[in-house]
Amino acid sequence: MELVERLPTADEYVELLRRVGWTSPPAEDCHRALGGSLTAICAVDERKAVVGMGRLVGDGRMYCFAVDVVVDPDAQGQGIGQGIMDALEALVTRRQFGTRLDLVAAPDVVPFYRRLGYSQLPSSLMRKPL
Repeated sequence: MELVERLPTADEYVELLRRVGWTSPPAEDCHRALGGSLTAICAVDERKAVVGMGRLVGDGRMYCFAVDVVVDPDAQGQGIGQGIMDALEALVTRRQFGTRLDLVAAPDVVPFYRRLGYSQLPSSLMRKPL
């Protein structure tokens, strides 16, 4: 397995989301969203297939978020998720995208992020559908 700094293609993105059971937006929306990324890390296997990914989004200086951090269920438990997060954190520091890295974690993966040094904030995510 190799970590590569690159965006997944829209097809790779949709397939990874499908593999982990997440609903995917239409391919055109995925393509546009990927284009708005600061950067991304893809984990590729020996066949060069993408088995994991994580993206950075933000304003490039103050706010930086890790999003879409996923690993194909068949490849989980091999340290790929931690490798992706380590690589994203290094990019934030090296490129000065921010002084911290924020993310939103589903309850079932909170322990994973806690092991990596993340802590839950006392605030709550708020959303207004438009």
